[in-house]
Amino acid sequence: MASSIASLSAFAHTEHDKARFVATNGMDKGNCNNPVRPCKSIAYAVSQASKGDKVLVASGQYELNNESELFYLQSELVPVLGGFNRFDHFQVQNPNSNKTQIVGAPLALHETLQKAGFSVIADTKSLTISKQLKQKLARHQALFEQQSSTVCENGRAGSFACNNVDLVAHVPLPNFTSGNDIWGHVDLNSGIEYAIMGFSDGIRVYNLADPTKPTLVGRVAGANTTWRDIKVLQYYDESLNAYQAYAYITAEANTGVQIINLNNLPTSVSLTGTNFSVNSAHNVYINGVDYSLNLPLNDQTAKMQVVGSNKYGGSFTTYDLSTPSNPSKQFDIGSSSRANYTHDATSMTINDTRATRDCVNANNGVCDVFIDFNEDEIRIWDATQTANTERLGQVGYDDVDSSSQYIHSGWWHENKRYVYVHDEWDENRGGLNTTVRILDLADLTQPTIVGKWISNNRTIDHNGFVKGNRYYMSNYERGLTILDISNPTNPVEVGYFDTFPSSDNPSFNGAWGTYPYLPSGNILISDINSGLYIVKDNSRSSAANAAFEQTDLIAERGDELRITIDKPIALSEEATIEFEVINGSAKLNSDMLLRNNSHILKWNANDTAPKVIGMALSDNGETSLKDFYIRLHNASSNLEIGDNRIMKVTINGLASQGKVGFIETNRTISETAGNASLELSRIGGSRGQITFDYQIEYLTATSDDVTFENGTITWDDGDSSNKTIVFSITDDQAIEDDERFVVKLINNDDSLLNNQQIEVTISDDDSNSAPEVYAGNDIELATNASTVLNAATASDDRTEQLTYQWQVVSGVAIIITNADSLSPSVSASSEAGTAVISFTATDEHGASSSDELIITVVAPVIPVGPPVPEESSSSSGSLPIYLLLLMSLLAIRRR
Repeated sequence: MASSIASLSAFAHTEHDKARFVATNGMDKGNCNNPVRPCKSIAYAVSQASKGDKVLVASGQYELNNESELFYLQSELVPVLGGFNRFDHFQVQNPNSNKTQIVGAPLALHETLQKAGFSVIADTKSLTISKQLKQKLARHQALFEQQSSTVCENGRAGSFACNNVDLVAHVPLPNFTSGNDIWGHVDLNSGIEYAIMGFSDGIRVYNLADPTKPTLVGRVAGANTTWRDIKVLQYYDESLNAYQAYAYITAEANTGVQIINLNNLPTSVSLTGTNFSVNSAHNVYINGVDYSLNLPLNDQTAKMQVVGSNKYGGSFTTYDLSTPSNPSKQFDIGSSSRANYTHDATSMTINDTRATRDCVNANNGVCDVFIDFNEDEIRIWDATQTANTERLGQVGYDDVDSSSQYIHSGWWHENKRYVYVHDEWDENRGGLNTTVRILDLADLTQPTIVGKWISNNRTIDHNGFVKGNRYYMSNYERGLTILDISNPTNPVEVGYFDTFPSSDNPSFNGAWGTYPYLPSGNILISDINSGLYIVKDNSRSSAANAAFEQTDLIAERGDELRITIDKPIALSEEATIEFEVINGSAKLNSDMLLRNNSHILKWNANDTAPKVIGMALSDNGETSLKDFYIRLHNASSNLEIGDNRIMKVTINGLASQGKVGFIETNRTISETAGNASLELSRIGGSRGQITFDYQIEYLTATSDDVTFENGTITWDDGDSSNKTIVFSITDDQAIEDDERFVVKLINNDDSLLNNQQIEVTISDDDSNSAPEVYAGNDIELATNASTVLNAATASDDRTEQLTYQWQVVSGVAIIITNADSLSPSVSASSEAGTAVISFTATDEHGASSSDELIITVVAPVIPVGPPVPEESSSSSGSLPIYLLLLMSLLAIRRR
């Protein structure tokens, strides 16, 4: 018996410091984190869970009453696992002994539920579900199907509840992933918009050239984690005559800050490098940029803030982006105290009286204000001088108990006085309806909470962004919520799109992030459970809109421009709107001059005449094609900004021929590769034909090592497609050092060259050592139970990229999920016995090593009671032997 207990204790142990407990005789009150006092329903336990928690369900029968529970049973963010027993305090997952039955699940989910430790009742009675539930299940199924172009009518856009928001497109999750953050990018070389979305297995970039049919450009892999954050920097590179862009990715995993190269769009995306000044970080933020174009604002320097990292107590750390592909740290707080933790951040530049009155390092009346969401309070910093960042003030609130507070994130109103603040715990722990607090920064040294927006449901508010007089908020189970903030301290809901249509519970499912800044006006939503959404906001009144007449203008050098902004209707009060010029390839005060004395446009009462932004284009002898941008923002409370809020002005001239070159400057190729190729691109223009010769220059390699024919490569007029040079590597049997050669482009005009050469290293396979691998210790697993194999390691003496593969070699049936990752999940069937699992790591040469572990699948031990005695004719009857022994012990004790 003792050996049986010891064996079972090894089954699929769960991390219990982050668990919620459910049992059929529990009660739905409290936070479900005490195994002695479990809750009764899965839905309630999920609503009490934090991101990363698990919900452990004890034996018994649980009936599905709505489709929200289907989401909960499939969630990767808050996994729900069956097969536990409340009498051992949920210590062991053993689905055969602890039958945890789900009634009413659709057939498509049976296998998923069984992997999670549940058994599914699939008799005729359980399949007889109500018409209402059938409709809900159909809506649930639609979330896993691609959809597009669905207008919001009568409160619905197809499967989704909505108000004033149309569905443009929906791309469901890839298999075995969950979604997290999202950001947008418009490539200013082509005008194509992109969605960059985080997933549990990395990031994916989607081309939105046709927003009703998003197409996947590529994926950059990352460690398996539920937390990622994404920001983008774009800038004009004078040496290339082209815009360049990089995305910066942080994760709650040992991945550092990943830097993603977006400069080969729409063909591909790739990892440029990783900054390991921190190993993990919760969020990344870039200040000093326009968030529609991701371009640096005029007279500002883009800086990256890494927050919630594993260093400096998680406080914000500032990085210089002068070399965007290689950020360098400029500032840290100099303390490792957790009290300085920054969960998220935002910033704004001010030039009003507060800059000189409240800031300590203002420069010519301009102050960079950094807003730090610290879990416990909001902190205000003067970050004008990065190396001397100083705190100005802080504020918290007491309208909910401190144990139910988690000050999470926020964003500033375009008037730069108010900030909208999100708290992740006040709904699910504090019992409040969705609450967004409003922070007043009239005095930066004494910020105050001056208002709230409260919804009619308890969904959790997560992240939000201001665009014009609208606040776009990812609202977890509510999806996207849109607030009218014309009156900054009294927001009003004017639209929503429910990406989690099954319920509005205070749990961490549904919409994680949103991005409202694409120049097209389309809005991006990332949903944890169902993927990417592109939607359209119809909440604004077209009659009260102020917008550019057109979004693209082509003008000549020497022109005097009169750029008009329309306002359709007369208003009884004065109305204003601000504009901002953003440099592109053209620079203010060099290529163009602003004629307006102010950046504010004003309509008097009852005035409907268009207002004018005057620009004089310099005839300075330049002949090249250039561009710049103008953005409308900060409209008065009685005015709305229409979709045409950004204008591109092109200064006509000779279009660039572009520059051609290798996409990489260094490349390592295995000696076993056989045929290989090098890729070239043409960026920054496509005027005219460009022809280059290319030739090989041997360094330590010789013609015996590589077969290469020198040749010519041509781009025709208008052609900007990528080209390839093909050659072959000789796989000899000699043990030798790596061999190198260079391929060069040759042309009489070096001004057309970028990355003129690439150095190729042939990595010798004969001296290569296979990776060292360890699959982990043998384990025991109960029948129908599952666990994660997280003890495997693999290393390579050349630090090459490794690929992984797990497979069942022999024995009883085991299902492996994510078999190409370092930490797969394994699920046992109802068959007891042993299975041999192989783990293989392969390096870039194709050299591989394998290791095996044994999974012993153990059926439940069924206790055998004492034999039932035969009936006796004696009136006293007979007692079982164990009762006689017990009576003897009691008699001895009485003595």
